[in-house]
Amino acid sequence: MAPPRRLKKHAHELRFLAKCSPHQRKALLRHADESLITSLCECVSNVVKGNVPVSKAQRSKLARYKKHLRALGDKRLSRPKRRDILVQQGGFLSVLLKPIVQSLDGDMKTTLEREDLSLYEKIELYNQTLQRYLDADKQRANKPIGIKITNTPSDKQKGKDDNDDATLTPKEAPAMKSDLLLANFPKSLKGKAKLLLERISDHRQSENPVIDWNAKGELLYQGETIHGSNLTDLILDVMHSRKDFNPIGWQQFIHGLADLNFPEAYVGNLMRRQTMHQIREKGPRRDFSKLLPTPPRDERPRGKGNGKSSKRKKITWESF
Repeated sequence: MAPPRRLKKHAHELRFLAKCSPHQRKALLRHADESLITSLCECVSNVVKGNVPVSKAQRSKLARYKKHLRALGDKRLSRPKRRDILVQQGGFLSVLLKPIVQSLDGDMKTTLEREDLSLYEKIELYNQTLQRYLDADKQRANKPIGIKITNTPSDKQKGKDDNDDATLTPKEAPAMKSDLLLANFPKSLKGKAKLLLERISDHRQSENPVIDWNAKGELLYQGETIHGSNLTDLILDVMHSRKDFNPIGWQQFIHGLADLNFPEAYVGNLMRRQTMHQIREKGPRRDFSKLLPTPPRDERPRGKGNGKSSKRKKITWESF
């Protein structure tokens, strides 16, 4: 699929909606602009028409919302009603958006695989696509985080203004709550993830914690912020191996877990478990560049299988 411009524009919102909690989803959709609402209706329309391939399990989950999906796919539906349906009945978005987000993420990879372009043209297109994503990431990362606190006057402060406010800077903002970090985990991994987070939470009460996190959910390693990292991604990476997935800060995170003496038995990612074992055998080390990332799928040991290769089905897209 060559994603339409509108979908590329809202790529980050679509990714967020594909994995956020119901509370976060409703908060975003209530204040979303019309362009995002139209993009979501366009996604619904293409799924309903069969233009987006979905698995049997996904189709079964979406069947419970077929009445609302058909309504959203109707161009005659008024804009306020579209928003109301998405806010009140938007539980299907996590299932519906998954194949679409995967296709958007494969946009840059597809550029490199095109045979009708010269190497120079491929590099130019790749850089253009990459720059769009980087610009969007930069705008989101630079957005200040402000927390407004209203001071309740005591008996001694009756003469002072009752509406004294204070705004915390991002550095002073409290760390993201544990519940939000675990909100997107599948049930099968949530138990181990909670255990890991509790271990980190207990340790962060010490004077100089090795591992901590800030209000944005970024990893803090030995007091230093690993910019661009995400604690949820790092915990999920430790619990479960994913193809070619090496989140920012994984080296520091796995080294911190080794320092905390976290049980290797709870590390489901074989590569990360081996790395942690290697760190413990050799003692303290700080050269993260020597830690090997997760290799591409073709270089991993293959287990028994049926010999069939699964290819991603193409998506044909219709504008809404």
